[in-house]
Amino acid sequence: MTIRRLMTATGIATIFGFAAATATLAGTTYSDSIVSGGVTRTFLYFEPSSLGTTARPLVIALHGSNGSASGMQDNVTEFRFDELAETDKWLVAYPDGTEVDGKGRWNDCRITSNNPTTDDVLFISDLIDYFEANYNIDSDRIYVAGHSNGSMMAHRLALELSDRIAAIAGTTGGLAEDTTGNNECGGAVNPTPVIYEAGTDDPVIPYAGGTVSGADLRAQEDTVAFWVGANGTSTTPTTTSIPDTVTTDNTTITKYAYSGGTEGSEVIYYKATGGGHAWPGPTQFGALKIINNGYKPQDIVFADEAWAFFSNHTLGSTGGGGGPLLSDNFEDGNLTGWTTSGTVVTHSGAAYEGSLGARLSQTASMTASIALGGAGAVDFSFAYKTANLDAGESLKAEYRLDAGSWTTLGSASTTSWNTVSYPITTSGASTLDIRFSLNASGSTERGFIDAVLVE
Repeated sequence: MTIRRLMTATGIATIFGFAAATATLAGTTYSDSIVSGGVTRTFLYFEPSSLGTTARPLVIALHGSNGSASGMQDNVTEFRFDELAETDKWLVAYPDGTEVDGKGRWNDCRITSNNPTTDDVLFISDLIDYFEANYNIDSDRIYVAGHSNGSMMAHRLALELSDRIAAIAGTTGGLAEDTTGNNECGGAVNPTPVIYEAGTDDPVIPYAGGTVSGADLRAQEDTVAFWVGANGTSTTPTTTSIPDTVTTDNTTITKYAYSGGTEGSEVIYYKATGGGHAWPGPTQFGALKIINNGYKPQDIVFADEAWAFFSNHTLGSTGGGGGPLLSDNFEDGNLTGWTTSGTVVTHSGAAYEGSLGARLSQTASMTASIALGGAGAVDFSFAYKTANLDAGESLKAEYRLDAGSWTTLGSASTTSWNTVSYPITTSGASTLDIRFSLNASGSTERGFIDAVLVE
């Protein structure tokens, strides 16, 4: 029997230091069970309102050890997956692991008595069957996200269920060392896009690897290297320093993007220096949990990053990994591809990297139009600073889809270089316009832009 309970939540999205509250959710969380491998398995799932008849993507979110379906929905993701699902009309499933010593766990690749013996790969496959039987699911857009032991299980699914999983996302739980008696999983069968995060000060899963619960784990960066090799991506990443907007979390984040893989696959890695055993998000742990788990990184909302990543990948043809839609460091000395108003020039004093950047003076703007080519989501990143602005004056970044209304990503008046990266959901749109504009009164008041990338 399906038990219905209405779940409402609100969330906060912080951009350029400003916060905007989301609306109360109208969707519903259901509880249900299936029999898989002769065992009754339970799960929750969020169904958005007004689902319609269009085939919808499915996200399967896996809790960590000693966790639960409800804990993954609430405490870990902070209902953010549900908020995004309500907006984009996706379904999100939160299955329960099997209890071992009173703790819900997943049978990931580790050979250890702490792992359950249930066939969790079969369970997730059967769970996909359940949703395909009861909903109009887009079978090419099924994704798995996991935290800790759930992240380890997501890696296993990418290895053993890659014919059904389009991409995975994980935090603080990588792959077991590939040695006899330690790891029962084999190599990757198909390329699978991966987005992953790990904290250097994780007290539960050592960043440098080691023995955890009776099995040896790879160093976190070795897990990343495995997927870089398995997916055949470039071994030289594009590196972005995420703005340290929340200094009280005692962490800083660097993003490493490995692109150009087989079938357009890619690997995105967020290294949280100082970060603990946590799924990055807006709410910091309490004092006791900080002692046990370390600090939660708060400069990204990992649910948002994972969702945007999923939006850009479909099974067997993974979208945006094949190369950037726009990349401009202005080193050619011109503004080809940009529509400008006011005074906009390339200038050596505007260079964040290389020898040239774009300089806007007084009241000016620069706009680029990008053909999306079916991409369901993009990342928009750039470097910026300003000079000599008066109070109330600022440099602003905006975007719009299909020549619609402009959406402000944020505005700033900082005089030192900063880099920023924004995920933008573009599902169903044909074109993306990006615009930088300066609102200033004097000819020596300026904004500087460099290293613009849309991918």
